[in-house]
Amino acid sequence: MTIETIADQCRELAALITRHTICFADGLHPTEIDRLDFARESSVATLLHSVVEPMLVIVVQGKKAALLGEETYHYGAAQYLVVSVDLPISGFIVEASEAQPYLGFKLNLDPLQLCDIIAAAPNMRVNNKDTSVRGFFVSTAEVSLVDCALRLTRLLDTPRDIPILAPIINHS
Repeated sequence: MTIETIADQCRELAALITRHTICFADGLHPTEIDRLDFARESSVATLLHSVVEPMLVIVVQGKKAALLGEETYHYGAAQYLVVSVDLPISGFIVEASEAQPYLGFKLNLDPLQLCDIIAAAPNMRVNNKDTSVRGFFVSTAEVSLVDCALRLTRLLDTPRDIPILAPIINHS
């Protein structure tokens, strides 16, 4: 039931992200919600290097790889990445096409918000405990996480509600 529910949620989130990015070129697209961006790539991309700030990224469709030091982390639909400190990361899209582009939900986290998240979820499941010490980890999304992303994304259809509801959803 949970795997099917998460798959359904990802399909719904993919449809919403597609609706909000289809008129734009590939890349990262800011939204009307502060700190929320959508990523869209319709082809396998070359290696990109950057220093990333604290963030939560949920892969909704496609697959991506991230390189941190000598290690490579592969993650795909219904998985998420958390970066808790500024880190130099290289990454590339490994699965995407015009018909099925890579789609990502990216929420930039401020340090205080990140502390609240960590404090509220001390039993957060992480695939490799060593990665959490590095300020970077990849894990499989739970229904509640994807549900929160869906609720936040749906707000884009009612812009008048964003100032009131986005802060509440961001902290739930």
